[in-house]
Amino acid sequence: MLIIITKGNYLYAYHRNFLELELSDFRMHGRYRIVSVDNDIVSITDNILPLPKVPYDFKTSEVDKLIENPPEVFNKDIPPIVHITLPKNSRFNLKRGEPIQESYSSEYVRVLVFSDFPPKTLKLSLYIDDKLQNNVEFQYVGNKKLTKRDNTIHVNTRDDQNQNVNEHYTVNYKTPPLWIAKWNNTIYNDGKSHSLKVIAIDSNNMKGETSIKFRLDGKDDSLGVSFISTLLLKSVFPRTLPVFFGIVYIVYELMIILSRWYSVKYIIPNHPDLPFLPFRYIGDMIFNETEKFRNGGYFKRHFVGPFIEAFTFNGVFYPIQILLICVLVFPGRIGIMSRSSEDVSRVGGEFLYGTYTSGQWSNLFDQYGMYIINFLLLVYVDTFILVSMNHKNWFVNAFKIVMLSFLFLFQMVYTIALAYICGGIMAIFIAPFPNWFCIYCWIIILIIIIRRRVDGSSKPVTPEIAPVQV
Repeated sequence: MLIIITKGNYLYAYHRNFLELELSDFRMHGRYRIVSVDNDIVSITDNILPLPKVPYDFKTSEVDKLIENPPEVFNKDIPPIVHITLPKNSRFNLKRGEPIQESYSSEYVRVLVFSDFPPKTLKLSLYIDDKLQNNVEFQYVGNKKLTKRDNTIHVNTRDDQNQNVNEHYTVNYKTPPLWIAKWNNTIYNDGKSHSLKVIAIDSNNMKGETSIKFRLDGKDDSLGVSFISTLLLKSVFPRTLPVFFGIVYIVYELMIILSRWYSVKYIIPNHPDLPFLPFRYIGDMIFNETEKFRNGGYFKRHFVGPFIEAFTFNGVFYPIQILLICVLVFPGRIGIMSRSSEDVSRVGGEFLYGTYTSGQWSNLFDQYGMYIINFLLLVYVDTFILVSMNHKNWFVNAFKIVMLSFLFLFQMVYTIALAYICGGIMAIFIAPFPNWFCIYCWIIILIIIIRRRVDGSSKPVTPEIAPVQV
C-alpha cells in the first residue's frame, strides 16, 4: 500500500533508504518532470505544459500525425523553462550516494534553461531570499566542451510495438543549455535554510522561473507536510494498519467486556428477572448496585454507569459480542468479488485480512484501514448513542429525533453503498460487518426511543403537583 501526500507541485512517498517523488498524470494534468545529474547531484523540477486547457484535445495520439499536421498550439512561443542543478534542493537530499558536501563548496550556481530563442537573447536574474543579486551575472557555457561526460547527449523515444529505440526520433545535443553564475556562498553557511530563485526572460518578454530551498550545513529541509502526514509517510502500512485496527478493536472490547463483567459479578445474580432487551429502564431495577456510579465523578456518572446499565441486557451484549467475533473469523461480506472468467468464480468472501475466491487468498491490507473507519463511524458512534439514550439522564426532544433520523439514513446509505460497490446486490444482505451490526444497533435504539416516549406519556402525576379540585 502506498500513501501519497500532496504538497505544492510534488507528491511525496516515503521509503527507508530513498525518497520517492510521484508525478501527476501527464495526459490529464499536463505535468512533466526534468531530472538532471550534475556532478552526481540529482535535481528535479516539475512543470506544467503551457496549454490553453488541460487535458488538451489533440484529436489523435499518433506521433506521426502530430508531426505531419501539428496543432496550432505547437506554433505558439513558450516561456523559458528553468531548471537549477546546483546548489542542491535541500528538501530532497538523498540518504546516500550523493556528494552533498562537495556540492556545498561549489562557487557556481548552475542552471539549465530551455528556450526556443538563442541564448544571447535571454536574460537571467538570481534572487536569494527574495532579494535580487545585482552583483551576480550568468554566463552561458552551453557552447563549450563538456567534461566528465560523453561528447553527445541522446534523447530517444521508443516504438510502442516492439519496445525498441526508434532512431527516427532520436535527438542529439552536443552540450546541454547550461548557464553558470559565480557567487559567494560562504555568507549563507549560517545553519539556516534559504530560498534561491532564477528568472529567465526572453526577447518576447516571456518569463520563466523556478525556485528551491538550500542550506550549506548538510542538513535536510522539511518536506513541508504536517506531523500527521509525516507519520503516514513513514509508516509501513502492512504492519501499522493491523496494529491500529487491533487497538481500536481491543479498546471497544474492553469497554463492553468490563461493563459486562461487573454486571455478571454484582448485578445479574441478584436480579434473575431482568428483561432481555431494553423495554424497561434497568437503572431503577438495579438501583442499589449502581449507586456508587451515580454518586461518583463525572466519568463514572456519564460513562461507566451508563455502559454497565446498557450491557447488563443480554439482548444488547450477546448479539454485539457475537458480531464482533464474526469480524475476526467470518467474512465481512459475501458477493461478487471479481470479474467473470472461465477459471475464476465471481463469488467470494471479503475477510478482514483479505479476500477468498476460487480457492485462493488475496491479502489486502487496505481492509484493515476500511474496518477502522467502519468501527469509528458506525460501531463506536452507535454504541455511544445506545448507551446514552438508555441512561435516565438522557432527554428526548424533537431536535434529537431529527438528528438521529439523519444519522440513521446516512449510515444505512453508507453501508448499503459500500456493500454494493464491493460485492454487488448479494453483499448488501450477506454482510455481517458493518450492515448487520448497524441494523441491530438501530433496532435497539428504536426500542429505547419507543420505551422513553411511552414512559414519558404514561407517567402518573404526583399528588404534590396535581391540580386542586374545587
